[in-house]
Formats: sequence, C-alpha cells, structure tokens
Amino acid sequence: MSRPVRNHGVLATAALFGLNGLLMGSFATRIPDLKHGLHATDGAFGLALIGATVGAVGLAGPAGAAVARYGAGRVARLSVVGTPVAMLLLPIAGTLTAFGGLLVLFGAAAVTLNTAANSMAADVERLLDRSVMSRMHALYSSGGLVGAVTGGLAATTDRTATTQFAALTVLCLAVSISVRDSRIPVPRRAPEPAVGAIRPVRSRPAMLLAAMAFCFYVAEAAIDDWSAIYLHDALAAPAALVGAGYGAFSVTMAIGRLFGDRVIDAIGAVRAVRIGSLLAGAALTLGVSMRTLPAAIAGFALFGLGMCIVAPACYGAAGRHGNHMIARVTATGHIGLLIGPAAIGGLSHLSGLQTAMHVPGALALLIAASATAVRPVGHAKVRELL
Repeated sequence: MSRPVRNHGVLATAALFGLNGLLMGSFATRIPDLKHGLHATDGAFGLALIGATVGAVGLAGPAGAAVARYGAGRVARLSVVGTPVAMLLLPIAGTLTAFGGLLVLFGAAAVTLNTAANSMAADVERLLDRSVMSRMHALYSSGGLVGAVTGGLAATTDRTATTQFAALTVLCLAVSISVRDSRIPVPRRAPEPAVGAIRPVRSRPAMLLAAMAFCFYVAEAAIDDWSAIYLHDALAAPAALVGAGYGAFSVTMAIGRLFGDRVIDAIGAVRAVRIGSLLAGAALTLGVSMRTLPAAIAGFALFGLGMCIVAPACYGAAGRHGNHMIARVTATGHIGLLIGPAAIGGLSHLSGLQTAMHVPGALALLIAASATAVRPVGHAKVRELL
C-alpha cells in the first residue's frame, strides 16, 4: 500500500473525529435557543432531551453490526451527513413531542457516526501498528471547543440555529464526498453479527471494558454538569470562577490526549490507564476533601489529565474485540452520560454535594482496578480498501 493512500486514510479519519466534535459542540451551544423556540418548561424540555440518549442506546448495536457488514467508511460517510441533517430538523419541530422524536433520530445518527469513526481509528492503529486513538479523541475535543465557540458567536450575532446547522450540513456533505473519493484503507475483520444483531458480552475482559466505559462517562458527565454548581454552592466561588473547574478539566484532558498515544506506546495501555486513573482518583478526592477553591480547581485539572487516556484506550481495545464491542462501549457510555448527572444529584440530595463529588474519584479507582481490560491482543495489517 502506498504512503499517500495510507496518509489520506489517516487524515480522513482525523477529519471525521474533528467534525464529530464540531457537531456535538454546536448542538450543545444551541440547546437554549431550541428550548426557547419551543416555549418549553425546564422539566418538559429535560424529558425531551432524553430522546437523544434513547436513540443512541437503541441503535448502538445495529450500528456496530452495520459497520461490520458494510465497512466503517461507508457507514461514516452516511452518518456524517445524517447527523447534521437530523440537527437541521430540530429547530422546525414545532412541538415538544416532535422535538423529542427528532432527538431520537439525532441520537441514532450520532451514535452511528461515533461507532464508525472509532472503528476507523482502530483500523488506523492496526494499519500503523501503533496507538493513534488518543490523538483522534483530542481532535474530537478540539472540534467540540470550536463548535461551542462558533455556536456562541452565531447566537450573539443573531444567526439562527437553522442557519448554523445548515452550514454544518454543507460542510459535512463536502467532507463525505472527499472521504468517498479518498479510498481510505481499512482492515477486513472476521464475520460479525448481521445488521441489527447484538452479540452478548461473555468474556471477562469484554465485560470489564464495558464497565470501564460506563464508569468513565458517569464520571465525565458528573464533572460536566456539577463541577460549576459545586464550586458555587459548596465553596462560594465568585461568578468569574464558577466555570474554572470544568474549564481546567477540559483543557487538561484535551492536552493530555495529544500526548496520550506516546504514553501508551512507551509504557503500555494497561499501565497508562492504571497510573492515570489512580492519579485522577487521588487528586480529585484530595481536592474535594480540602474544601478550598484552589485545591478543588487543581483536583479537577489533575482529574482531567489522569482520565484523558481512559476513553481512547477503551475504544482502542474495543476495536480489537470487533465492531460489536465498539458499539457496546458507545452504548454503555451514553447510558453513563445519562445516569451520571442524575446520580450526583440524587446523592447530593441525600448526603450533600460535598459527599457526592467524591463519586467521580471513586469511579476512577474502579477503572484503575479494571485496567487489564485494555491489554493489547495484537494488531493485524490492512488487507481491504474502502
């Protein structure tokens, strides 16, 4: 296989990760506008938002099977256009019920893109015989940041969500055509379940991998949704600093992922995940226990740095189990994203927010105990062209 063909495949995969983050960041920043357009109450709108998780969890298994049958590139080309098209329909939903139904469609398209992109990254790792998953996820994080910034700018300049989502659809269509023409090389895998089938997870490593993904996304969602509230309510942070914990967590995670592949190649995925998650758990536990604003912000920053490798390592290991396992990791991740904020809220109601914020640290320690699930099982060279 020629170097230009190989490099084009790597660049196309990187572009898909960046676009995926761009779409998610853009969607997140326009949620307030979508809510106001429907004149919905907080409670009703919150219930409607569950539709995205329902769609994601419901289609994760079929998405993995479709990738196995039709190839990650073909599925990615469709879903990278289908996701912004689903977003484009949201502002014109008209009713909250229709909005919730369209969110199911959006969640299904998004999880399909996520599954296909991670499968392609796993193929690239097999092609290059080295880790690249962490950098791909760094591109996703960077795309999310760009999406959040551009979405905010669009909102402040009175650009409607429809206009922004239409521009994203055109951009994604152009990338989809470029990816099709690039003939990205991906490895051929052993036959997997037919489309719509979900292979049960029986092996201990596979179950640990799913559990690790669940723990990571519960912890990430808890930091996303509750870190600012914790700094404000528990530590009386000034308004200018209430977002500092989440900001520190996001920045260190993105930067850490840029160098995560080097760490994995140097010391191995198991050690990288174990050391990182132990650091994360200890740092957050200490930062929360000290009950001071600087300690808490430092704890969130080190938590992001320590946990930055976990999701890429999980997806890399899932790719070695097969596309069905990538889909399962994605599905359990979405469940974790849904459960995390609610779990912290419930525990905060029962025991106080100070106690509840120890949960992400405890989950990091569970991830460290399960780190053997990301042990490499070997790489195979690419034998198929997309």
